[in-house]
Amino acid sequence: MTINYKYSNLLQSGSFGLSVLSQDDILMIHQNTLDVLWNIGLKVLSAEARQIFGDHGCVVDESKKIVKIPAHLVESAIQSKP
Repeated sequence: MTINYKYSNLLQSGSFGLSVLSQDDILMIHQNTLDVLWNIGLKVLSAEARQIFGDHGCVVDESKKIVKIPAHLVESAIQSKP
């Protein structure tokens, strides 16, 4: 099956006049995502990836293979995007 992405560029930010989510909705999603990343964490199966996360300030539970990412690291990564 082939999917035609001919018009996909129209959905990029600022290219199309359709807003599905309000700024409050986007902020709520962002805040809840930060909450999940810090309080629940992510299961990371790669030992190398867990080491990298740990070296950069994340909390790593090796026995459960869970990585918890602090909000400031997420915010820093967002700010550094090209």
